[in-house]
Amino acid sequence: MTVMSLPLALAAVVLSSCGGFDEDFTARKGTIGYIPGALGVISVEEPQAAIVARDVLSAGGTAGDAATAIGLTLSVTMPSSASLGGGGVCIARDARGEKPVVIDFLPRAPKLASRNTERPSAVPATPRGLFLLHSRYGELKWEQVVAPAENLARFGFNMPRAFAAEFSKVSDVLLRDQVVSKVFRGKNGKPLAEGDFMKQTDLAAILGRMRLRGVGDFYLGNDGRQLVEAVTAAGGSLSYEDLRDYRPEIREPITFKWQKATDWHFAGPPAAGGAVGAEMLALLMNDDIFENTTGVAREHLMAEAAKRAFVQRMKNLQADGTYRQGPQARISEEYTDQAQDGITDTATPLSSLITAPVDWPETPAAVSFSVMDTKGGAVACTMTMNNLFGTGRMAEGFGIILAAAPDTRGRTYTPLGPALLTSELNNRAYIAAAASGGVTAPTALVNVLARAAAGPQSLEEAMRAPRTHYAGVPDKVFVEADMPADIVDALKKRGHQVSLTKSIGRVTAVYCPTGIPHPRELACASASDPRGFGIALGGN
Repeated sequence: MTVMSLPLALAAVVLSSCGGFDEDFTARKGTIGYIPGALGVISVEEPQAAIVARDVLSAGGTAGDAATAIGLTLSVTMPSSASLGGGGVCIARDARGEKPVVIDFLPRAPKLASRNTERPSAVPATPRGLFLLHSRYGELKWEQVVAPAENLARFGFNMPRAFAAEFSKVSDVLLRDQVVSKVFRGKNGKPLAEGDFMKQTDLAAILGRMRLRGVGDFYLGNDGRQLVEAVTAAGGSLSYEDLRDYRPEIREPITFKWQKATDWHFAGPPAAGGAVGAEMLALLMNDDIFENTTGVAREHLMAEAAKRAFVQRMKNLQADGTYRQGPQARISEEYTDQAQDGITDTATPLSSLITAPVDWPETPAAVSFSVMDTKGGAVACTMTMNNLFGTGRMAEGFGIILAAAPDTRGRTYTPLGPALLTSELNNRAYIAAAASGGVTAPTALVNVLARAAAGPQSLEEAMRAPRTHYAGVPDKVFVEADMPADIVDALKKRGHQVSLTKSIGRVTAVYCPTGIPHPRELACASASDPRGFGIALGGN
């Protein structure tokens, strides 16, 4: 049933514009099978959303269409991290070869509604954010990318493992709310579990209205007014003015040059994880220092690069996620040369870089996805509720879990920061990648990007390789438990205090080493992270 949701939706749209069946029906753009052969590459932390994206690409959609459909589908299949009440950040480019842009639709605190409420909630940002992404980078009709999510909510699906894993952590507390309980409690009175069939009829209704009318009524019309009332009744904080005035923003990415006329691009503050990731990768790729090392030297460099990037975050990060001094200057060749000169074969004392380290708690709750089409379009996104299941409350009559208002106690969007590798000179895309996992997200992302791009590991090997993480507080290097014992011992001998941990972040990534589009060959790979429950589709 769930796999067929997009075909049924697209067929309904196409048939509405023609008098009946004909032999060219399957050749029409907007129907699955319109694109023969290779479709592109997809990696998503939740499998059903990846299947929807594959069908969108097969129907002739772009990476922008597919990413929009993924985001909307996740609002149904992963509302713990990607409800319509939340938000996110994407970095995107299309086949025109323009420099990628960042689409910032992070779930921010309301400006006018009182924060002195039972459970302060953020302004819903996802609908307008994804609508902007689609309007700029999509080619299919809006209703065609909304319909799969609507159908899943209306006709039901089996609870995926990715969502069940998050739901099980908080189900006892979450189901105390009667509105939430109506959706996520089974007929037997028990919390729904992996594989259980579930429907979300109220959510389907609002998605249906968005499909027909766009997102305007959600923010400006009767739906918006009723949503404000429902949020208030759920103990949240939202005014009609906050909802009406919300706008996603288009930003310049953090960018630095790499080899063969390519450029790395990261979403930056207030998605501060992008600044950490960009500063780490710029240092590791400088003069090919990471590429020219192996074994313990690579893990040592990873820890030292992270140490310097997180120190800069401690010095610059403000409460709203912005930096006091922009990070672009710290990925310049001059700065990275200077930082590289300060790295020796032994651990740099943290006290030599900062006198008063700052702890910034961050929720690990988020969900990421990455997609590229065969024409050169590429999108990487991370979505969040600022907390697992946001406020833990649902807007009655809408089926929308409310995102938590960001604060300094860990409910925040600061760890986010997806990335692209492109060449505007050659009009090609190479890598789209994003990560989740709170403070570990940027280091997990760079672990994969550096190993895959610098080689000799493939993307799949880089995804599975044990990871190294350092964030300053505590002053320890964390490595995954399957890191070879000789490397752990060697790190300790270099002066690092090392602790083993089960896993470090979750990454989605797609990689075309020769770039897309390519005049002669299409060599691409997609990889899902074994630390999560996602799926990767496409590649050879």
